[in-house]
Amino acid sequence: CYGGSGPLHLWGLGEGMEVKEFITFPWAAAFSAFGGACVDHVHRLHRGLSVFVTPDMPDEYKLEAGQAVNDVWNELAERLYEDFAAEGHDRSAVQFRRGVHARYIGQMESIAVDVPVSGVSSLADLEAVVGAFDRTYRTLYPDGARFPEAGVFISEAFMEGVVNKAKPVIPHFA
Repeated sequence: CYGGSGPLHLWGLGEGMEVKEFITFPWAAAFSAFGGACVDHVHRLHRGLSVFVTPDMPDEYKLEAGQAVNDVWNELAERLYEDFAAEGHDRSAVQFRRGVHARYIGQMESIAVDVPVSGVSSLADLEAVVGAFDRTYRTLYPDGARFPEAGVFISEAFMEGVVNKAKPVIPHFA
């Protein structure tokens, strides 16, 4: 156990558990605080939308669908820039990670998908978003659950803004 109060409450965690031993160390609180002080600044925003992409959809409709996703990402980016500016960070320090919540049309549950593009301005970009969904889906469900013929429904777009913190160099003593 680590953290400011982890070792303090360690004695009570074991009651009723068949655990041989718990391990902690004298600098547990400092270890936890050090990790918190070194973590990057991250803000994550979401916004719902309704976008359908089907295999037989004309290209101009696919581009409109992609633009709808792109518009949400652009809106979220501006909000993140404002949030970080209020914390004293310059726009140039902010990096973005984008994603969507999607599912095959007709299915009930959407899954969160990180996407490999910085926006959707072409059919190739939209295909990269749909492809990222399909790859993520395959890691969670068997192939028999897939239904790519139905198309993909994007129910939400999200964006993370990240401002990196300087990381300390920790010496290693042999």
